[in-house]
Amino acid sequence: MNMIPQDTPRNKPFALTAFQREEICHRYVLGESTVALGKAYGVSRAAIRHLLITRDIARREYTTEAHRTYHCNHTYFDEPLDEERAYWIGFLLADGWVSLRSNRVDLGMSLSITDIGHVEKFRKALQSNHPIGQYTATRGYGIGKKTARLTIASKELVNAVARYGIVAHKTKICITPQIPVDLMRHMYRGYVDGDGGLSLYKTKTSRGLHAAFDVVGTKSFLQDFGFWLVMNAGANPLVPLKSNNTTAIMNLRYGGLRQVSDILHVLYDDTTIYLERKLRLAQDIWYAAENQQSHRRHDY
Repeated sequence: MNMIPQDTPRNKPFALTAFQREEICHRYVLGESTVALGKAYGVSRAAIRHLLITRDIARREYTTEAHRTYHCNHTYFDEPLDEERAYWIGFLLADGWVSLRSNRVDLGMSLSITDIGHVEKFRKALQSNHPIGQYTATRGYGIGKKTARLTIASKELVNAVARYGIVAHKTKICITPQIPVDLMRHMYRGYVDGDGGLSLYKTKTSRGLHAAFDVVGTKSFLQDFGFWLVMNAGANPLVPLKSNNTTAIMNLRYGGLRQVSDILHVLYDDTTIYLERKLRLAQDIWYAAENQQSHRRHDY
């Protein structure tokens, strides 16, 4: 009599979390076998194969070091963390991407053409000679928008950044990376430069200027960031997270010229790497806050 296999957890890749599925794809592309991965995650080899097929991940056939057209420091993120590396970890969490496809793995960054200088900074940090492509979006959100894109095929870099949560399809599963406490502000600055927004504005009903600080991300990441801002910048602990049209992506927003100025001082004071236009806006907010404080002292 033929026995029909039962739908046990070992046969079902769907029993895995979203993060585990992405991690398995990375580990397979970087050299681990389906058998080893099945044992590591408590599922069958067939379940691992099914997951890889659904993600369109082909057999491993990597180009050797000798046949690489371009060069870079493939061990950049394996070296001891410092301000620069912590910053790029945060920025890649926000605006970087990892691609597993067509027998290769890529680490990339794509920014508005106005920020091409920042893409060049990242390339320089990696000691890379990879070209920065310029493209115009022809479909989807931002159609007609010009972008600057850097793509580096490197299983070493992809493996290294995965330790910090920078994986394929990370948008809805992003968590706070584990890095030294003294480097957290640099990581958060990188994230804010990628997925944060600053604004300085006037309203019809008030004489002075107002400021706002916005960041989007997962609930887990923003909760950690909010707590860090409370402890390090004296931010309001009662600011709630708001849904950003989906339960997976939330928004953390602080208002008030003085509060936003204090947050930006903590993130940007005495630093060597940042997005130039964000720093310029931060400086405008600092200047406005100082002027407001000066006028209040004169009023007394």
